Amino acid sequence: MAYSDRNLLGVNISATYTSAEAAALGIPLGTLVTAQHGQIYEFVKALSTVAQYDCVAFLADSSTSNAFIQQVAPADTTNGALSYKVGIAQVAIASGEYGYVAINGSQLQVKVLVACQPAVPLFLTATAGSLDDAVVSAAGVLGLIALASATSASSVTCIAAFPHVGFLRAA
Repeated sequence: MAYSDRNLLGVNISATYTSAEAAALGIPLGTLVTAQHGQIYEFVKALSTVAQYDCVAFLADSSTSNAFIQQVAPADTTNGALSYKVGIAQVAIASGEYGYVAINGSQLQVKVLVACQPAVPLFLTATAGSLDDAVVSAAGVLGLIALASATSASSVTCIAAFPHVGFLRAA
């Protein structure tokens, strides 16, 4: 498991926090930390339950005036259209809780569907949190590449370079 290489009090990128615990830490949403292999993690709030290795969409909270605060949900073809960037949860985060998701680096894991191939474009799917190389939507995940093929629906090693959703136009 990755760990932070910064001397920030209270940083544990493998931990998750309740609302009260997050408030006590005093770490603002959106705080970035660098891990031992150069990965960059962002402190976020889960809008719904996030499983380990889910690809997550950063989404706006309709209950606040701040359109883009750091809240995430498992990415799919529906919320991908609303997302301004994606990350990869390396630990599970319960709905309404806080934790860190990876937004850049190598030696990360991401969920993909069965028979997903390495080194090809990845796309959001109807399966929340999982990506695939099959073009099932126009929502490509730019800046994220799988390094191994999946023989079953599972997680594979990937490299993330500040991934975001890009929409492909029909020719």
